[in-house]
Amino acid sequence: MAKKTQFTPAADPLENAISASSTAPTKATKGRKGIKDTADTKKVNPDDYRFNARFTREQGLYLEEKKWQTRKSITELLQELVIADMKKHPEIMKGIDELNR
Repeated sequence: MAKKTQFTPAADPLENAISASSTAPTKATKGRKGIKDTADTKKVNPDDYRFNARFTREQGLYLEEKKWQTRKSITELLQELVIADMKKHPEIMKGIDELNR
């Protein structure tokens, strides 16, 4: 016959919560199969130009819908817009001197 298990609530509900102090340090996970090192996931191309952008709610919804319809990322959509604008206005790129590239 199976034993009856008695469940009792923990005195502290956060007793079994995951915290930063209970996670394994990077050295302990380094080299393990299937676990990527943080440095490997954040390789950045030094030639990339990064910035943050703020949009209105309506603009954000539009970008999300356009992203879904075209199956492209928002970054790809914005890059296409910039490339199209660069083709329309090549004089802007000609006006940038060597020191600002």
